[in-house]
Amino acid sequence: MANSASGASSTEHSGKAPNTALSPFNPVQDERQVLDNLKLEEKSEQADLEAQYKKTINELYKRQNDKFDWSQIQELEELGERRVEGIK
Repeated sequence: MANSASGASSTEHSGKAPNTALSPFNPVQDERQVLDNLKLEEKSEQADLEAQYKKTINELYKRQNDKFDWSQIQELEELGERRVEGIK
């Protein structure tokens, strides 16, 4: 009878009916464990997405640099040098 009274008081405090799918020993601890597991999964998925994002960005930069005509940079530098010489 003491067990049923304590069970009723915990239900009154939480405002929720006890979840019957959880362990009858300590449902609050089981709920916390489930939430902790979900948070860990979410963090892992987030880390995977961030790693994939960085990899994709690096690949795009590499492709862009491979296609970039570095002679354009040299031409622009030479043009800038000529302008500076013309000002002096």
